[in-house]
Amino acid sequence: MADIIVRFNSFRKIEKNTNKPNMSYLSPNPFSYIYFSKKVHQSTLVRNNTTYYVFMKGYLSNYKDLIVELQTRGYSEINNIADCVLCSYFEWNEQCVHHLEGAFSFVVLYENQLYVARDSFGQVPLYVYRKHDGEWIFSDEISEILNEGVRPIFSEHQFMDLMVFGPSLIDENTLFKNIQLLEAGTYLKINNHYSYKRKYYSLEAHDFNKSYDETKHEIQNIFTKYMNDNFDNESAILLSGGLDSSIVAGVASNCGFNYKTYSVTYENAQADFNTNNIFQPSLDNDFIKEVADYLHVDNQFITLSQELLADALDDAMILREHPGMADIDSSLLLLLKGVNGKCSKIFTGECADEIFGGYPWFTRKQLQLRNTFPWLNHLNYKIGLLNERFQKLDYYKYRENTYNNILSNINTLETDINEMRIKRKMMYLSINHFMPTLVNRMAMMNKHFIADVYLPFANKKLVELAYNMPCEYYRYGGHEKGILRDAFTDVLPYSVKIRKKSPYPKTYSDIYNQKVNKLLENEIKNNQLLTYYFNEEQLRKLMDDDLDIPFYGQLMCGPQLKGYLYQFSKWLEYYNVIIE
Repeated sequence: MADIIVRFNSFRKIEKNTNKPNMSYLSPNPFSYIYFSKKVHQSTLVRNNTTYYVFMKGYLSNYKDLIVELQTRGYSEINNIADCVLCSYFEWNEQCVHHLEGAFSFVVLYENQLYVARDSFGQVPLYVYRKHDGEWIFSDEISEILNEGVRPIFSEHQFMDLMVFGPSLIDENTLFKNIQLLEAGTYLKINNHYSYKRKYYSLEAHDFNKSYDETKHEIQNIFTKYMNDNFDNESAILLSGGLDSSIVAGVASNCGFNYKTYSVTYENAQADFNTNNIFQPSLDNDFIKEVADYLHVDNQFITLSQELLADALDDAMILREHPGMADIDSSLLLLLKGVNGKCSKIFTGECADEIFGGYPWFTRKQLQLRNTFPWLNHLNYKIGLLNERFQKLDYYKYRENTYNNILSNINTLETDINEMRIKRKMMYLSINHFMPTLVNRMAMMNKHFIADVYLPFANKKLVELAYNMPCEYYRYGGHEKGILRDAFTDVLPYSVKIRKKSPYPKTYSDIYNQKVNKLLENEIKNNQLLTYYFNEEQLRKLMDDDLDIPFYGQLMCGPQLKGYLYQFSKWLEYYNVIIE
């Protein structure tokens, strides 16, 4: 399919030769360009003699309810999701986003005005760049902005982001100077004369007067309604055998759906597994089989070789458009590739840990008292890998200032006891600054495949309930995510109900480690930009070092750090980065 440029004034369609299939090039008015990759929903409607256009990526999880509400307000002809978004804008104008739930980014255009918005939790990326002449460019891919002649500048500020927060991106920052990510829960209004940006969604504290049983039943009802509204017999579930994905599968079965599940595993996973890992206490395979048997579903294991896992690091970096979670990204990419074409929707258990307190920093006081992002470790180790010039930058001060600035936005109540304040802080940090990395990973690794990915836990009603419920609900029964375990006990095998938190499976294979060593060695020899930033001798020492405590999250240890640095080197080369 040829790319299309749609010009706002004349609607003259121009075919454009490109090596990128299924890319919609949309130039809807004289002062902006919009580039969306495949699966764009678009519509044109006329209201009060004005023609309106909408271009949208993603889905609305409350689509059915929203259609009913709009029809009661007089909007009788809604034929698709894009019509639904546009009619919502007619009815509520800039406040329409408060009525939209799901994963989306979209642009509404009319006359010489644009309204640009992103979903509450940033599940569909949208990048923004404004040229010196005032022209705006929007895209779900950074590469399309660069294709417009924007220089790929990598400044000292961006390097500090890479070292301190990577693979996370903080707020609107990207690794390219002046290219910004529209923040989650934010809209942007533009016309020829002005522009303004508003944060329309953030976590709000309020008094909570629901009993434990009332809260539990509300969680059940919210989650079950989401599944009934969005799941169908053409859907599939990524099943890990952990609590969260097993709940998704259990509720789908309880609702009467027929479906398949897919799971990732590695060659020789049992033999390679590190039994001393405090963050990943058990392998998934036995639990996956138990859940599949319990629910009578057909599960397919997608087994990855270590060589394939390492070879996919390049593709994973290109899809994410910056150095990412190394093999945690590439394994997901290969899993989704294995599922591609076998279903219309993919459901996962992602985001439950951020919302219901599944991570260690929700329970371990030593992590809560660190006065920094609790998933970041070993900054001193990473600094020690740098050349002397870059060791002099004040990474700690930069991290402290960023952290304190973020904390200033947390919404609490004066009546909150200290325990509640800590819970709110951990949840706020996790949802706004840890979860986006995982959500972005899912969106980017899936962006060239057919099915949309649904995250039923990334649900505003669940988030708002969890943010305000008492701390003891989190820990009900003496387990992390206690209320969640209790709410869905009837759809889970007992072993999964009591299973300790175990994150997305990573490889422990020395074959993978040695493969990444060779890849990094090759970059040290051939990419002078890598050794411009990093000390060659220290990089070689890293190859022999077993960094067994994660430098990011719960999974990214020594092999992942080497994979991350390898991806950084390939990123510098792939984008022809200009160092400022």
